[in-house]
Amino acid sequence: MQRKNMSLDELQRRYHEILEKGVHGLCFSLYEEGQKPGDIIRDEQIRRRMEILRPNTSWVRSFSCIEGNELIPKIAKQFGLKTLVGAWLSSDAEKTREKLDGLFQLAAEVDFISIHTYPVWEYKHVDEALDYSKQNYYAVVKKYPHKPVVITEAGWATKSNGRGIDPEYVNETYQKMYFEKLMAWVEKEEILTFFFEAFDESWKGSPEPFEPEKHWGLYKIDRTPKLAMRPYKEKNQGS
Repeated sequence: MQRKNMSLDELQRRYHEILEKGVHGLCFSLYEEGQKPGDIIRDEQIRRRMEILRPNTSWVRSFSCIEGNELIPKIAKQFGLKTLVGAWLSSDAEKTREKLDGLFQLAAEVDFISIHTYPVWEYKHVDEALDYSKQNYYAVVKKYPHKPVVITEAGWATKSNGRGIDPEYVNETYQKMYFEKLMAWVEKEEILTFFFEAFDESWKGSPEPFEPEKHWGLYKIDRTPKLAMRPYKEKNQGS
């Protein structure tokens, strides 16, 4: 039965069936009203939220390992949950070192470590991009040689209004170059990688049409492929 033909009662029943079975994982949103990154979050706040999630998932994903976020894996383990821990590494060497040190303290609590790498957000030209991503990855691998490291986000925007990203650094050609170089490297090194992202998301960021948050997809909002995906579409159509 298609969802559009379901009654409200049927939709609610299906929803409860899904929850009872449990979803594989949920991204753990830590902050409550009036809080933001930079605030120190306490143990009891994390426990309150973990108690709510415990019946319906087996994994949670966190996005930092400082300012209270480092408590998430330990508390999740106490609740019988697994954790995917992420850390944003940037050109700010001091902040990156703080986050790596935070990850080091958590290494015994996690099954693997995930990283995000966005060279263009760090003002890197596409010619520098792959080396920058490699530096991000191998810095973590060197620090934690006995833990699998996964790249859960890596990507390249195709438009920018200048907010955080130089407009001259983003276009479909540069996205294609980064995508192809990144995929060749991670395939050779057998690194599990999630490219960000599949489709443009027009709801993101400001109303400005060239807002970079809207333009990370390999496909446009209307599902047409950008330059990086056109060879794959042509191959699929020909097969």
